Amino acid sequence: ALRLQVGLELDSGGNLQDAKALLTEAGRLDPKTSIVRLQSRIRLKELGPDAALDALPDHDDVETLCARGSLLLLLGRTEESWRTLEFGYQHDPQDVDTLRLLALVHVIRGNLSQAHQCIADLEQIAPDWELVRYTKAAVLYVSALSSPQLQNPASSAPEPVEWAFVRSDEASLKSLDEASALFQELAADLDRPLADRQMLEVWRLACLANQPDRQKLAADYCAELVKKHPCNIYSFPWAVARGYPVDVDRVALIAGQAIETNTSDTRPVLLLAGCLLHASDTAGSRMLLEQQRRRFEQHGEMTVWSYWWA
Repeated sequence: ALRLQVGLELDSGGNLQDAKALLTEAGRLDPKTSIVRLQSRIRLKELGPDAALDALPDHDDVETLCARGSLLLLLGRTEESWRTLEFGYQHDPQDVDTLRLLALVHVIRGNLSQAHQCIADLEQIAPDWELVRYTKAAVLYVSALSSPQLQNPASSAPEPVEWAFVRSDEASLKSLDEASALFQELAADLDRPLADRQMLEVWRLACLANQPDRQKLAADYCAELVKKHPCNIYSFPWAVARGYPVDVDRVALIAGQAIETNTSDTRPVLLLAGCLLHASDTAGSRMLLEQQRRRFEQHGEMTVWSYWWA
């Protein structure tokens, strides 16, 4: 029960110190059960993926292998992650986390048939788990793109894709419909943290936006999301990419206000920069980014800053 509480605390973005205290108590009460995965998640939030990876014990049990494979995946070391997770799968073919991560790695490596097999196995083991349903939806979404390299299924949100790279065959459209329904179901949970719900809504938007016969629905849904969460930086790019009508002036105004009231958040800066670029004001966008450069330096997000500056 304490381990479950730790997981819920981490999933909801709760207090790390509370999570650490709960995990210490869980280890004291049941020292024989491994807490490596939860320890790794805490270190990831505290110290980042490199430090979390270095802190893992040099063991080959499924808990440690799964944690190592997950961190390697986050670091973009796909082949190492795949080998590690395959080794973990050999230890325990029923481990849900290992199978779920293997599905994502197979997608990134371009092995969609193996990814779908992992999903089929997961549905036999834990069909009602939210992470299983989310992973299935992400795999279905990527399956409808011309190349798995166009979207990392482990990313928090989908990026707009040009029509030329979206499959339009019957099977692909069916996959997008199924993925859309899954994301909608997951987002409907009112107890879910707002940030998580917003990400799920954007995934559903991407599913709709990639279907030629769903454009009216996609445009209406996109406008609804932008109106509801104007500072959600992930909905607006889809509006721009697909030409959906949204109140850009309102988005820019609210983003500007958010920049003033929250002096550390980089998201409203990117949103306002996007609005300026949409208005063909490249000079204004660059000036804004230069003025707010310090925010990105503080968060270690200079790669993002440089991408937008270019």
